[in-house]
Amino acid sequence: MTGGGWAAAFDKLAGTLSAYRLDGLDLLAAGPLENYYRAPTDIDLLMGNPPAAVHKWRQAGIDRLERQVLSFTWIQLSPKVVQVRIIARLCAADKTDGIDSELVYRVYGNGEIVIENKVQVS
Repeated sequence: MTGGGWAAAFDKLAGTLSAYRLDGLDLLAAGPLENYYRAPTDIDLLMGNPPAAVHKWRQAGIDRLERQVLSFTWIQLSPKVVQVRIIARLCAADKTDGIDSELVYRVYGNGEIVIENKVQVS
């Protein structure tokens, strides 16, 4: 996708925005990815606190999610708007439960990109 001085590219296999250039300059080192984990804090780990959320997250595999792209589609919504929709499944290799993620990118003719993310946690 290109416009007045800008260009954006998507990687269908990885399900990511892979490049964004403005006036010949690369502005993106890597596309955004879902990140649903946070590092544990001292309170999470304080004296082996068994009910702490970090233990539940680790047991569910949230600390080792692997991403699989299930669907990549795009549609021209109008002469100046393209929508890219990516459906991905994130779960630990040894788990069946995980996170279903839908990323919707709207790329506008002025180079603006709006991203929406919907998730369903099993």
